Order: sequence, then C-alpha cells, then structure tokens
Amino acid sequence: MPSESLSAFCDRLEALAAKATPGPWISTYETDDPPVGALMGESVIETRAPGISDLERMVVGTTYYDGTRPACCAEDARYLAALDPETVRRLIAAARAGDALAEAIDRNTTAYSGTHPENCCCGQHLALYQWRRATGGGGA
Repeated sequence: MPSESLSAFCDRLEALAAKATPGPWISTYETDDPPVGALMGESVIETRAPGISDLERMVVGTTYYDGTRPACCAEDARYLAALDPETVRRLIAAARAGDALAEAIDRNTTAYSGTHPENCCCGQHLALYQWRRATGGGGA
C-alpha cells in the first residue's frame, strides 16, 4: 500500500512533471526511428516537442555500456518514453477524478446508510472498495 496519500503522491509527481523535458518522448532503442539530437547514433529517449533544438532533444541515453550490459533494455526504454510529462499529468487528472468520485460515493453511502446493509455489494460500493484498495485505503 502507498505510504503517502493519493493527493500527496499526485502533487509530488505533478511537481516532477512540471520540471521535466516536455514531450512527447520517444525511444529510438531498437527502432528504425533515428535519434534527432543524439551524438554518434546513440539510442536515446528524446523529446519531439516543438521549439527544442536538436542538441537539446535527448532526455536520457539508453545504450551507455558499463562494461557488461547496456544501461537500459529496449522494454524499459519504451516504458520510460511512454511516461512523458503530459502523460503523467493526464494520469494524475484521472486519479484525482477517481478520488473525487470515490468521495461522492462515500458521501452518498453515508447519507443513505440506513438503506444499505454494512456488507452491501452493489456496484457503487464495490467500486468504492476497489478504489480504496488501489489507492491505499483513503481519499485524497
């Protein structure tokens, strides 16, 4: 379970996303999409955001060798590239919307507590239970 509230977690990720290189990000690792800004053909995760010069496009190099293995495998490079700042902001917005919905269900449950048994398994209560379980047990 998360050790911080969903709200604190979202705030922390949002602050990181605000300072990160803008996206969209792409991985050039094991693809036919040549890097624009990397030197000497290194595979990279780079931004394709407008207004950024070719020399500033690289977010992170993915093929630096430590002597025995590359710094990043293709799967990790694709995963990291998928988590550009705009994607993270969209996920945060979805998490906050889900949290607001869970709070509304909780308020509705409290208002009508006399009409639902404690072990109710209607759709809204199951959704609330699943949300609480996924987010560490509480609201924002």
